[in-house]
Amino acid sequence: MKTIVHIGMPKAGSTVLQDTLFLERDTLLANGALYPDPGLNKIYNHGLLAGAVLPYEDGPRVYRRVSEQEHAERVEGFLERLQRQVKEVRPAVLILSSEYLWRLDEPQVLAKLQSLLARLGAGDIEFLAYVRRPSAFFLSAAQQSLRASTHLYPAESLDFSHVLDAYAKAFPKARITVRLFDRASLAGGDVVTDFASLYFPECLEAVQQAARKVSGNETLSAEGMALLQAFRHNFFADRNDVFTKETARFRERLCQLDEDHAAPRPVLRPELRDYFDFGNAMALTLRDQYGVTFPDFDYPRLERGDFAPPPELGSAVRDVVTIDDDRLYRMIVALREEPLLGNLGLARWLISLPHELKLPQERGLLGWVSRCLWQAKAVRFKRAKHSRKQTGKQQ
Repeated sequence: MKTIVHIGMPKAGSTVLQDTLFLERDTLLANGALYPDPGLNKIYNHGLLAGAVLPYEDGPRVYRRVSEQEHAERVEGFLERLQRQVKEVRPAVLILSSEYLWRLDEPQVLAKLQSLLARLGAGDIEFLAYVRRPSAFFLSAAQQSLRASTHLYPAESLDFSHVLDAYAKAFPKARITVRLFDRASLAGGDVVTDFASLYFPECLEAVQQAARKVSGNETLSAEGMALLQAFRHNFFADRNDVFTKETARFRERLCQLDEDHAAPRPVLRPELRDYFDFGNAMALTLRDQYGVTFPDFDYPRLERGDFAPPPELGSAVRDVVTIDDDRLYRMIVALREEPLLGNLGLARWLISLPHELKLPQERGLLGWVSRCLWQAKAVRFKRAKHSRKQTGKQQ
């Protein structure tokens, strides 16, 4: 049984691909391919494969929300479901996918994965990885970090070729396929079309239609990133690595503000982009061993050994991307005008935010008067809301 194992690099389209394959399981099955149902609520990937081979304390954070015994029971149930589906269907091709598999780079851990795949009946194995240019990956990972933290992704030189090398050593008979996650390089310009074109061209149309129903992660502007970080710092500073509904709602509003203000995608500061792309020789490894080349990339520089030094950077969004202060201020003003002011704590924060972010628009006496006016408006809104509640109770 041919087995395609998508070891999804984070922030490289894994979620969209997995959700689409899950939606089109029947179409794939009609063409001899099984994308197993993991049997987990609103989870459409096979991440528990990683949970099965990693020590409990080293596993993904999401798996440590339950006890070690509960986790072990979930893993065993998951593996039994996979085995049962494979036995019942007897597919020509088995498809497995999880970005958690990307973190497996230790020989003993990969040896356990080898045993698991053999337990499923995997024979002809192909590992597939979509990889991003390091600077593009950092920017996307930084946005993901801000969803649950005040911290950005660590600004360290990125070299992920060791993951691919580890799989190549652990599975010497397997094929390692590496694709560049870049719109200009992917078939059809997206990861779903690219995957289907590679492996199941007969399912291409159905898979593309399903992909239109799947939403990917929207990219915030530099100004949106700054506002999201400030929001987390003010309201959830003590809850790092914790997703909250309030943060999700605030981020959704920021995405809408980006659209309203025609905000462009964020751009890394030049010295940081230089460091990620040219801080090590990884790009040469990807080119020479895996046939992946980044467009408009100065390979001769790396061949000369001219590596970029690490920059001195702080931990604020402004230290990472270029921010338009005028646009940022306009977005704050737009937030002040909304029913969000019904939350007095949020209203007060928005009033003080330009000063907190060191924006020039509300400095001096004029700024003080402006803040006072907004504070008065927020208090009036709060009192009116309270009055309406009291009237409703009396009635």
